[in-house]
Amino acid sequence: MYLLLKLQLRNVNQKEHILPSLAGEYFDAIDLFKDAYSKTKKADKNSRTELVFMIAECYRLTNDPKNAETWYKLAVKSSFSKPDAEFWLAESLKKNGKYPLCD
Repeated sequence: MYLLLKLQLRNVNQKEHILPSLAGEYFDAIDLFKDAYSKTKKADKNSRTELVFMIAECYRLTNDPKNAETWYKLAVKSSFSKPDAEFWLAESLKKNGKYPLCD
């Protein structure tokens, strides 16, 4: 599965093409994406940011805002951050009752 994810990341930079192919198995996907993240070279910042975002998305889609917040924060810090990451970070902060930080 790691090889499949690696190939998809090379060819596709949109999470929409990867997440649905996992058929809603977001809990399993979290472990796969974390494993892929740990095996991706630090110099490959674009792929690492994409993996961080996908991990955050999986946590959000499994209704785990605490972990989603953690991973969205990492995604937002990256220079390759997606605008969606900021939106979903704010949503996760709201779900965690951290309203002043949502601005």
